[in-house]
Amino acid sequence: MKKKILSFLLTGLTCLLSGISTQVLAENESQVLKKKEDVLQTQVVTRQQAQVSHYDGAVFYNYFMGDTAGSTGAIAGMAVIEPGYEIHPPHEHIDEEYLTVVSGNGQWSVNGKTFPANTGDMIYVAPNDSHGIFNSGKIPLVFVVSRWKSQQPLGE
Repeated sequence: MKKKILSFLLTGLTCLLSGISTQVLAENESQVLKKKEDVLQTQVVTRQQAQVSHYDGAVFYNYFMGDTAGSTGAIAGMAVIEPGYEIHPPHEHIDEEYLTVVSGNGQWSVNGKTFPANTGDMIYVAPNDSHGIFNSGKIPLVFVVSRWKSQQPLGE
């Protein structure tokens, strides 16, 4: 009889502890996972809907800005730079970034060196690398940019 009571108590204790650990795991997971309403959702944004920023000799169309399911601080947009201008001087940031020239030509600046930037060219910029683009051509240079901070930092 004592064995049955002990077995019953152990079974009950195991179930209780299992339930508590499941609840703790679920609470921790909910803190790590972003809520769906807090991240960018699948959608189409037209050029007319994009947020527009004007610079000296350039315009930036910001289509998306915010967190995604796998990144923070994401930005996706398009810049139009007039001949003889840059949207801003070469700079650095912790974000990863892709830029693609969709029309025109100019010069990439990457860590103090310059390279031709022509229609169809793309650059990947790693975190903290200096980069920029200057329109050295005769027509507006248009580029598309996607930039984000990964949620998983790089290991050393």
